[in-house]
Amino acid sequence: MSLRYVFERFNYYAQPEGHDPLNKLMGISKYSVATGTLMGMSDIIMKSKTKTFYDSARCLGFWIIPLTGMGCAFASTTYMATNLRGKDDPLNYVIGACAAGGVLGLWSKCFLTTLYGTIVLSIFAACKKDSIESDWQFFPTSEDGTIEGANRGPLFRTERSKVKTYERGWTT
Repeated sequence: MSLRYVFERFNYYAQPEGHDPLNKLMGISKYSVATGTLMGMSDIIMKSKTKTFYDSARCLGFWIIPLTGMGCAFASTTYMATNLRGKDDPLNYVIGACAAGGVLGLWSKCFLTTLYGTIVLSIFAACKKDSIESDWQFFPTSEDGTIEGANRGPLFRTERSKVKTYERGWTT
């Protein structure tokens, strides 16, 4: 099974909430594995600087397994909450984010990281569900597929943060 097939075949939002749990698990796991791989590779190259294949595999597993577990906990708990409550609302996503926060707590072994992480996950999950229901986007894209407003100056504009323009009249 190729990666292209997995990314095209499985989609979390292909079915309504409360239906097709395998598609939802695979749809969220593909992003969890990709994120874990990127985080693990950056850890291997920048921080750990592993020397052996075993150390590299261990470092990748440190990132991929918990992130995939968080994604699976979110998807399965959201699926169960939707079916048990009989409603499809942002509270189901918050319940799923709390389950993912439990996996985060086992991974980090730090109460404050777990608390703040669960709060942030819950806020993002509720906003994501609201964006689906209200038809708005986190990062609106333009016609050419790029994110609108990207690289157009400072994020927060103040009096001192004006975009500088330079005169380029010189030649070499």
